[in-house]
Amino acid sequence: MKKALLIVILVIIFMSLFSFFKKDPSVTPSKDSSESNFIILTITPGVEPAERESKYGNPINTLLQEKTVGEVTGGGTMLGEPDKDNKQTFEFSDIEIEMTSHSKDGLKILLNGLRENNFPENTEIMLWDSPQTKFSNITSFNNYLETI
Repeated sequence: MKKALLIVILVIIFMSLFSFFKKDPSVTPSKDSSESNFIILTITPGVEPAERESKYGNPINTLLQEKTVGEVTGGGTMLGEPDKDNKQTFEFSDIEIEMTSHSKDGLKILLNGLRENNFPENTEIMLWDSPQTKFSNITSFNNYLETI
């Protein structure tokens, strides 16, 4: 069982290195890292990969591309231990985003998309800029955006 779990974890890590979503060539990330902002959304508890993509990944990707502020570049789901009925559980799900707009307006579009697409309130938002900034929920991300 431990060997199988290790293999699953390695597969998830390997797959996260590749895009799960087709990139739109009209959304070109900035070559200047100071203008690019990588964001990881963590949804707890996790959901099955197909549900993660259809319920969260695709809608937020569509919004970001329509507004030309970014795109979903990948995602993953961490498997948990089977429950008492031996049913598979999911610890968390991640959605990886590259924002092409580092502006407050771009981040506000993302925030509104999280709300409009019913992301759980406890969704963690990690801004991978320098320094990295982590928000424990959507409300704290909103509060941050109101201060900048």
